[in-house]
Amino acid sequence: MTAFLNIQSCCVIRRQSMFKDGKKLFETQLPDHSAFLSALYRKMKTDYRKFFKMDRLSKLAFLASEALLDGQIDRSLPHPDIAVILFNRSASLDADSIFQQSIRRPDSYYPSPSEFVYTLPNIMTGEIAIRNRIFGETACFVGEYFDTVELCRKVTDVFDDTVQECLCGWAEYFTDCEAALFRIVKETEAHNLFTPANIQRLMTENSE
Repeated sequence: MTAFLNIQSCCVIRRQSMFKDGKKLFETQLPDHSAFLSALYRKMKTDYRKFFKMDRLSKLAFLASEALLDGQIDRSLPHPDIAVILFNRSASLDADSIFQQSIRRPDSYYPSPSEFVYTLPNIMTGEIAIRNRIFGETACFVGEYFDTVELCRKVTDVFDDTVQECLCGWAEYFTDCEAALFRIVKETEAHNLFTPANIQRLMTENSE
């Protein structure tokens, strides 16, 4: 039986706003990105205290994933059939720079374990997997820009007889505060196919 990869849902966070499937769900004029993420968390009424321990890149990806997955999957069950594939530009440089500050001065040298744990970009995929009990493949790739062709190739490769769904996209915090996440599902009929053109279209529709 022929299977098709369809875009089930889309969430875009940019310019202090969040959009989901063409609708603006939140907007604020807060100039600080960190304050914006906290305000968005409160607006979404998410009950997940571990959020406040995350680095800012993980918070960004986490909030976009919450918009797509909350109420859509059973978090009491393991999900070996779901994968998480994300891309970004700056890896974990935001967390790296904060950790560097804790070891910069020899007279007050004290490495911060709570910051060190986030000095890998794939921690954001791990946070999403832990929250949703996702046991499929998780990966983070770093590139100069959001390459939708490469995204489609990587995500298509991860689908097999086990993986039936993938949360994928872009999350960048260090040079900006921007995320574009997509929920991709394997189905027997084609609609809103997972293609670079449809990704670009949805990103345009989910913006100002």
